[in-house]
Amino acid sequence: EGLLRQIKDKNTDWCNLVCEVTEMYLKIASEEKNAKKKADSLNAAEKLADQLLWREDEPIFFGRALSMKAHIEQMRGNVDRAEEIIEEYKPQLQDLHDQIVANDPDGKHGLLNLSPLPECLYLQAQILWEEVQAEMKKPKRNDDRIKDMLFGPKDKRTSKRDGRKGAFQM
Repeated sequence: EGLLRQIKDKNTDWCNLVCEVTEMYLKIASEEKNAKKKADSLNAAEKLADQLLWREDEPIFFGRALSMKAHIEQMRGNVDRAEEIIEEYKPQLQDLHDQIVANDPDGKHGLLNLSPLPECLYLQAQILWEEVQAEMKKPKRNDDRIKDMLFGPKDKRTSKRDGRKGAFQM
């Protein structure tokens, strides 16, 4: 964090560095066995991600910060909170993604790599998949819950599944 304080102008370089350091903390936390050290790494990652969240002049980093915040919550075991973060900001993430696609429709400029939406959708699908795995291990599993997580919940009126919310459709 000392290096981050040395960069006075919080521009794109600063944002990139914050993202890299945050990702490093997430990687360390994912491999840490000691609960206190893991919590310390996640707290450090969250502190940095929070600094990126409201960068109105840098919307890509806002999206990346949301993804990192959701990932932090998932790693803490707060899967419901991780899902809430993604769902709450999904319209903004979709809008940002659509703008990126509009500016690089054929992907020749590599702008799609900047979109935080795929990472958030992947994380959401991963969370659902892990929940399915946990449900499968239960002595009396709930098959309807498993189907809802994999293929999306059923609409009560039509009995059709909303595939946009299932792990296989993300």
